Amino acid sequence: MVIIPPEVDEEWGNMNEWTRVIGTGPFTIKDYVPGSALTMERYPAYWMYDPVHPENRLPYVDTVKIHIIADASTRIAGLRTAKIDAYSLSFDDAEDVIATTPDLMYVEVPQTAPSLIFFDLRKEPYSDIRVRRALQIGVDQKAISDSYYGGHSEWYSFPILPMPEHSDMYTPLEEMPESVQELFGYDVDTAKALLAEAGYPNGFKAKVICYDAYVDMLSIFKDYWIKIGVDLELDVKEYSVWQSMETSKTYDDMIVRGLSGSSTSHKLYTYRGCETGPVENLGFVCDPLMDDTYEEMLDNYFKPEVRRGLFRDLVPYILDKVWMIQMPAAHLFNFWWPWVKGYHGEICVGYYDIGNWPIYVWVDQDLKAEMTGK
Repeated sequence: MVIIPPEVDEEWGNMNEWTRVIGTGPFTIKDYVPGSALTMERYPAYWMYDPVHPENRLPYVDTVKIHIIADASTRIAGLRTAKIDAYSLSFDDAEDVIATTPDLMYVEVPQTAPSLIFFDLRKEPYSDIRVRRALQIGVDQKAISDSYYGGHSEWYSFPILPMPEHSDMYTPLEEMPESVQELFGYDVDTAKALLAEAGYPNGFKAKVICYDAYVDMLSIFKDYWIKIGVDLELDVKEYSVWQSMETSKTYDDMIVRGLSGSSTSHKLYTYRGCETGPVENLGFVCDPLMDDTYEEMLDNYFKPEVRRGLFRDLVPYILDKVWMIQMPAAHLFNFWWPWVKGYHGEICVGYYDIGNWPIYVWVDQDLKAEMTGK
């Protein structure tokens, strides 16, 4: 929820213009040119101090400029030529930048939003867990990670990514129950046997709603699933159409969606509320254990160690149910120039606080001048 002072609403009636933006943040907006750039200036009376150096009021930098560049090659060129101080790239673009621009700093991190294939669990054949297990076992996740992503992905990525922030909730695959480990071992014969046992000895036809960004990966899944008798049709929609079907949960068979592991772990968005649950519950999961655990988490709202322990204990149960099929989560490469001090490749600092890291960093102008001649 956004809190707006009543006098602002009375004066303007809405906050749709950028010149009307107000708040309690670290920067004020100086200028905004649609399709070009957003420029922000340091607010000298910002309330927060550096938690490591409490005598220092944040932010350190005087100006933050966010460039809006539609063309990917132009963005990469801006990073290489030091017109951009920090930027994130996928693994395929990152390899070339690392090879050609050795002075750039970088860190390789898992993406925080793995992509999932959801089924309507209220309908056949997906109401049968044997079918869901067959679909999971019928895809070689590790081979996709090693070949398509060159090893730069997590093929056991959901609902908890192997990140330091989640270390107390993450359980390695080798420590999971045997039934969970089986799901991540590619086995065509077992998948076919499960389908036959569920009443589909000749497989079945399926259709997944997606948009163009998912076509390559879903084509790989299609090739795997045809080997177990499942003929997958890719129904590629315009992004706005896909989004409408996703938010209204009006797909017929399957739908693909990227989902934040952080929000899921803290709030069980993907698993609670049955048909009237959050939009993230695209599969219409209806399980009393999920709803009861969510209530227990609410009762322990101010005890994060209890909440996180509750979710850690749920993970084997969630995986064993195969309420959705996870895809390998590609890594991101976060780049920055050495003159950006106090930065270590962060995207979020805190719970789902995307993009707030600039308040903690500063620019070594002498080093920048030495390295760029400017």
